[in-house]
Amino acid sequence: MLYTAPVTARLGIMKAMLDAATEHDSGLRRILTDPTFLKASPETPHLFHRRAPGTYKTISQAANAYTQKFHGISIQTYLKDTRSGTLKEYHEVSRKVDFGAVPMLTKIRKPKCWHRPLSDDKNAEASAQLASDMERVQRAVDDAQVRAEGLLEAA
Repeated sequence: MLYTAPVTARLGIMKAMLDAATEHDSGLRRILTDPTFLKASPETPHLFHRRAPGTYKTISQAANAYTQKFHGISIQTYLKDTRSGTLKEYHEVSRKVDFGAVPMLTKIRKPKCWHRPLSDDKNAEASAQLASDMERVQRAVDDAQVRAEGLLEAA
């Protein structure tokens, strides 16, 4: 149901499924919190949509990823807290935790800035190259002006 829906409707469908599991559907609640589905590996492709573990997540893994992204907690904690009425809007993350189905993002290295000053050796080379480039551009501009003046006189 989730993967057959249009991409733009999937978040709404997931929210509706979580609401149904919270309010009245104990069967769906058991499926969403089943460790077999939450920790399914590619070696068990029959648990995945279209038997494609590389492309799809199980419904439990998708629900867990949804609650991790929007609430910062696992699916088990989300269902327990919403049923008891103690769900917080914001959850502080106190430590790095491996959540299994949720991919961990790698740290991005700080890029080298283009405006960072060059060392003296590189600065001298860059200055010489810039000077020769400026001379070449000035010669091209002067030649273009001479040609333009010649055309104006001829016309």
